[in-house]
Amino acid sequence: MSSKHSFASNGLLAPGRSLAGLVCLFFLSSATHAQSGGGSTFQFLQLQAPARIQSLGGSAISTPADDLSLIGGNPAQLSDQMHRQLAFSQAYLPAGIRHGLLQTAYKVNSVGMLAGQLQYIQYGTFTRTDENGNVIGEFSAAEYAFQLGWSRSLDSAFRIGANAKFISSAFDDQRSNGVAADAGLFWNNKRHLLSASLVVRNAGRQLKTWSSTNREELPLDIQAGISKQLSKAPFRFSLILQQLNKRKLDYVDPDGFSTDPLTGEVQVEQPGGLQRFSRRVILNTEILLSKNFNVRFGYNFLRRNEMSFASRKGLAGISLGTGFRINRFQLAYALSVYNTAGTASSLTISTGLERFKKR
Repeated sequence: MSSKHSFASNGLLAPGRSLAGLVCLFFLSSATHAQSGGGSTFQFLQLQAPARIQSLGGSAISTPADDLSLIGGNPAQLSDQMHRQLAFSQAYLPAGIRHGLLQTAYKVNSVGMLAGQLQYIQYGTFTRTDENGNVIGEFSAAEYAFQLGWSRSLDSAFRIGANAKFISSAFDDQRSNGVAADAGLFWNNKRHLLSASLVVRNAGRQLKTWSSTNREELPLDIQAGISKQLSKAPFRFSLILQQLNKRKLDYVDPDGFSTDPLTGEVQVEQPGGLQRFSRRVILNTEILLSKNFNVRFGYNFLRRNEMSFASRKGLAGISLGTGFRINRFQLAYALSVYNTAGTASSLTISTGLERFKKR
């Protein structure tokens, strides 16, 4: 189904060292050309299709769960319990845009955990017109990211991981591609039901550019998070800080201008320090009602600030969802409110091949 739009310590760690070196190289390359906002390509890399991540505000990097769908946000969450798991996520965005993720994982004793992922976004079919508005055909647009992930335990609490990505974009007859990497650290104290994480996402470089004179940056994002589950109540709370690589998350509000009646000088409203900091925050909660059923809520302050209308903010930035198990399959559903004009929904289906073995 397509949508139509009008066109307007030993050798065993060697693989880890290699991937870590690759991540550092990409990070330095991106940091050298860091920008405060905008101007980056392959923006779809910032999106998360899995329903669990969507329901938790768009980031779940510190959530301790043996859930394969989480590793797109933090490769260090790839654990041994995900061996031979499969997961498929499909998100439906406003304007008929579809965003999906296919994942699988396998354990290699001498290397660690390996994962393969295919991320895609399909913008649909567009009507092609000439300069006079006459319809002369159609064209499509889509982007893909092919990912290879790796993770390994350092001890009973710490785990490291990395993703290497090849990115391809096609808008009609225009093409671009690039490479990127993620690196993550995950710490989980099972005794105190406490976990924390640090991840660098989408550090990389555009290889084939849209034009010969302009090489764009990738949407680099450094995040940190902490999660705490209550010991005597079925709640897990998480705090995520995003875009830590950017000194400011300011943007020009088109409604934030006023004119001095005496001097005629245009004055721009500046956000306070607390408001600036809040744009980095994602808060989420999971209600763990049972092993096979839970409910999730998330709040993304940056999404609310950037996507809501000044005159009518509504529920922008809020997301919710649920997860449950049916026989051999784990299902999750999420609904995210971007603004009063549109919402996004996401569905994830996952299973483990080990569950299909004959008993």
